[in-house]
Amino acid sequence: MANRRAITSNVDWQVDKKSNSERAKYLFETSLYCDCEFLVGNEEEKELVKAHKIFLAMGSPVFETMFYGGMAQANAGRSVSTGSHAIEVQDIQPFAFKDLLEFIYTEHVDLKSFEQAYEISYAAKKYMVSSLVEKCSQYMWKDLIPDNVCRALEFANLFEDTLLKERSLNVIRCRTKDSLSHPPFEDITESTLLILVKEDDLAISETDLFEAVKRWGTKECARREIDVNGSNLRLVLANIIGHIRFLTMTNEEFASSPAMSGILTQEESFAILMNISCRDKWQMPSQLSSSRQSRYTAPYSLSFGENSPGNRSPSSSCGRSVETAPVLSSPGRIYCYRRVEGETLVHNTGILDCAVALTVDRNICIQGIVISSQSNHTDSTNCDPSGGYTELLYCHLLDRDGTRLTYSHFSGRSPRRSSIDVFFNRPVYVQRNREYRICVVLNRCGYYPLGTGSSWVMAQGVHFRFGSSSTDPFPLNDGIRDGFIRGVIFSF
Repeated sequence: MANRRAITSNVDWQVDKKSNSERAKYLFETSLYCDCEFLVGNEEEKELVKAHKIFLAMGSPVFETMFYGGMAQANAGRSVSTGSHAIEVQDIQPFAFKDLLEFIYTEHVDLKSFEQAYEISYAAKKYMVSSLVEKCSQYMWKDLIPDNVCRALEFANLFEDTLLKERSLNVIRCRTKDSLSHPPFEDITESTLLILVKEDDLAISETDLFEAVKRWGTKECARREIDVNGSNLRLVLANIIGHIRFLTMTNEEFASSPAMSGILTQEESFAILMNISCRDKWQMPSQLSSSRQSRYTAPYSLSFGENSPGNRSPSSSCGRSVETAPVLSSPGRIYCYRRVEGETLVHNTGILDCAVALTVDRNICIQGIVISSQSNHTDSTNCDPSGGYTELLYCHLLDRDGTRLTYSHFSGRSPRRSSIDVFFNRPVYVQRNREYRICVVLNRCGYYPLGTGSSWVMAQGVHFRFGSSSTDPFPLNDGIRDGFIRGVIFSF
C-alpha cells in the first residue's frame, strides 16, 4: 500500500528527472518499489535502510550472490516491512552504508572528511565496489596528517592497500613523534604496530618510541580487560619488545625509562646496560634486539651562498624535445636541471607530496635532488620577504618494485624563491634503462611553485627521462607536482 500511495502522490515522476542517475537516486531516496531491507549498525545505533535488489546486484558481486546466487534462498524469506526480518549489517556505520548504496545507484559520493572516507572505504571493500574504494583512497591520500595517519596505515595494512600504506609511512617517517602522540595510534592492531617498530628510519628517539609502545600496551591491557602491570605489559608486547633497539640508548635513557617499566626482567636489563657500557662484552638475550643502528637520521642542514650549485638557475631551453642541462658541478657532483613550464603557486596547508619517475641511459650514482623553496604570497601570514624560512621534508628513492633504496629527512634554513639541494643519507647507483621513483613529502605550510617539468634532459652525456610511473595504477601527481623536483644531483 505504501508504494501505491507513493505512486499516486507523484504521478509521472520520471518526467522531471533528466537522467537515469537522477531517477535511480529518486527510487533510493523514496524507497519506491524497494524489495529488500537492511538493519545497519551496532546495538547503540541501528537504522533501517531499504533498497532494490537489482540495483545492488548490478553494482556489487557480493550483493549479486546474496540475492541471486547461493545465498538467495536464505534471504528469500525476508520481508520488506518493519525491519524485524531485515538483513543485519553490524560492522558498518549507517551513514557509510547509505553512502555506499547511493554510489551504487548514482556513481556519486560526496567525501568531506577523512573519517567519512575511511568508513565508506571499509564498506566498499566488503562489498567489492572497487571504483568507490579508489575514490576513497585518493581522498585519504590527500588528507593524511599526523592526527589520522595511524588509522590510514591500519586500514592500508588490513586491506593490503600498498599505495596508501607507503604514503602513510612517508608521513610517519617524517612526523613520527606527532603521529604517535595522537589517540588513533593507541587503537592500531599489533600487526600495524609491528610495521612501525620494524622501520629503519623514524623521526623519533628510541626512548620516545619505547614510551609510545608502552602507551599502546597500556591500552591493549584495557582492551583485554587485564591489570596494567609489568608482566601483563610484557604479555601484550611479546611480539613487539624484540624490535626495540635498546642499545641505541644511553645508560641514562635506558635506566630512567625501559629499566623502570617492569616490562624487562632484571637479567635483560643488566645485559642491556652491560652492552651499552661495554660494547660486545656481554651476550645479549636472544629475544632482544642487538641492533645499534639508530632509526633517527639527523636532518641534513644546508648553508646557502650565492655560488652554491643549488642556487643557480638552469638556463632556458631552446625548445628541443631533449633539453641540454647546464653543466654545474662541485667536486664529485653533477647537476641535471629540468625546465618547468606553466608554473603556479600551490598553497600547502598541511602535507603535500610530489613524485616523479626517472630513467637514465647510463649507470650513474644518484646523490640527491634539487627542489623549489617557498615563494612569497600576499595571503601568506608567515611570509618574511627579507629573510628565509625553515624547510621540513622527507624524500626517498624507490626502485620499480617499490623498494626504498635511500632516503633523507631534511630540515634547514632556506631563502624564498630559490632552490634547495637535498642529499640522500647514502648515494645509490642506479642502472640504465630501469625505472626508479623519487618521492618528496613536504611538511611546511606555505606557497610552493609547481609546474610541469621537462620530460627529457641530457646532462654530461646522460639522457634523463622524467614522467609518471608506469607501475603506479593511481599516479601520485595531479599534472604539475612532478615539476617540484627541479633536478637530480649525480656522479659516475
